[in-house]
Amino acid sequence: MTSPIPGLVISDATDTNTLAFDLRDVLVAIAPKGEGLQWYVRDVDALGQGAEKLASTAQARSPLEFESLRDAAQRVNQVIDGQFAGFRGGCLVIAIEAVDSTTYEVYSSDPEILAALRSCFRCVEDAPARSFDWKPT
Repeated sequence: MTSPIPGLVISDATDTNTLAFDLRDVLVAIAPKGEGLQWYVRDVDALGQGAEKLASTAQARSPLEFESLRDAAQRVNQVIDGQFAGFRGGCLVIAIEAVDSTTYEVYSSDPEILAALRSCFRCVEDAPARSFDWKPT
């Protein structure tokens, strides 16, 4: 388990109460901080051409470079649920969780990542700090 990591809940919505963003937008917001991290995916449920890439990566438990994750996210219409974690040197730097097509929770030990997300999205609230059992495999 990691020590508790601070986080945010992002819930920008359209006039029809659907999310106004998706994983691809979160990844754009955290670049270039997300580059150079080794990314892992698990428990993903997504729709679109990139969904198969995310699902197969999660099943294989194999790492992705940031560009590969961003490319897959660009080809996804919607991430319904999923967990995405970026590591540097075996240490968790960022955890992104898509929650039932309603919100994204993002946790990071890097305050610059959280600040970048606050500046890119409108409906952002602090989330209670959380510990994670993620380990790069």
